Amino acid sequence: MTSYKVTKKPSIVDSFLSLSRSSSILYENAQIKSKYSLIKRSRKNFLIRSEFGKLTIDLFFQIAREINADTLIECGANDASVSRRFLAMRANRNAIAIEANPFVHAKFKDDNSQDNLRYLLTGVSDKKKTLEFNIPKVTGESTSIFGSFQKLPQYYTDYSSFEVKVDKLDNIVKLKDLEDKTTIMWIDVEGEAFNLFLGAKKVLASGSIKMIYIEVQESLHYSKEKSALEISMLLSNYGFVPVARDFPLADLYNLLLIKEETLKVVVPSLNQYWARLAKIRLPIVEIRKPTQSLSFIKNMLLKVIPRFLLPLCHKLFARLGSNSSREVIIGRSS
Repeated sequence: MTSYKVTKKPSIVDSFLSLSRSSSILYENAQIKSKYSLIKRSRKNFLIRSEFGKLTIDLFFQIAREINADTLIECGANDASVSRRFLAMRANRNAIAIEANPFVHAKFKDDNSQDNLRYLLTGVSDKKKTLEFNIPKVTGESTSIFGSFQKLPQYYTDYSSFEVKVDKLDNIVKLKDLEDKTTIMWIDVEGEAFNLFLGAKKVLASGSIKMIYIEVQESLHYSKEKSALEISMLLSNYGFVPVARDFPLADLYNLLLIKEETLKVVVPSLNQYWARLAKIRLPIVEIRKPTQSLSFIKNMLLKVIPRFLLPLCHKLFARLGSNSSREVIIGRSS
């Protein structure tokens, strides 16, 4: 009779570091594959990270379908577009969308008026209390996606600040609403995630939650927020394992965690996800902004061609629509 040795399962730290390493390798792979793209380096990095982001969001909704998720809890919902996308996937689903910004809530309240969607005005934290909510004055109060309970002095100096009521998720979401339900969570609460989970112990311990998509940080972007690893360690106490992340090498990114008991169901989707990440390659030219690509190509040529070919180069690009080349030609003829 064959005997099998049971080895110790990897720790949450091992899983987290393995995920970080794999994502970084695939990010570098995408950069290498895109080295001939005629796109500025900063823009190229942005576009590659955007592809990681899109594929990670697609994975979230793909897994939601595979596990037949009945309920979504969306915290930091803004316009509740994630909830509406979830509800549109299949009938007889329910969503709870929670937004702390009263101006945003007022703007989208009517859009989210439907029987199976609860669009709530409240903040979420570790206890019931009142906190100062801050909106940078770089955007309008009803359109800002930067509102938070923590200020970011490294980015913004002027804020509109006011008090809002917050509560524990355990008080907002009733356990009876989760009974016999497969529930998933989407968390984007701008530096309040760790406190949110401290106030969601009953919800997390209910066993209903099978997947969590959450914005996390690895630097002190939000000075009072815990790190991605610390949040992962907290959630590991409830059986969650990190399986995907977007925006490699960024200090602020989104992390996808799955309940261990659900992993065996979603492994094929995870395999497809990693395969798609490995195929990321930018086009030679970014068609969406042809003028920028034209300028980039022209500037590259101007650096390498002989001086006697410069007039010909400017004539060519002037015909292609380059205003700066037209100005050069006019300047030489005047």
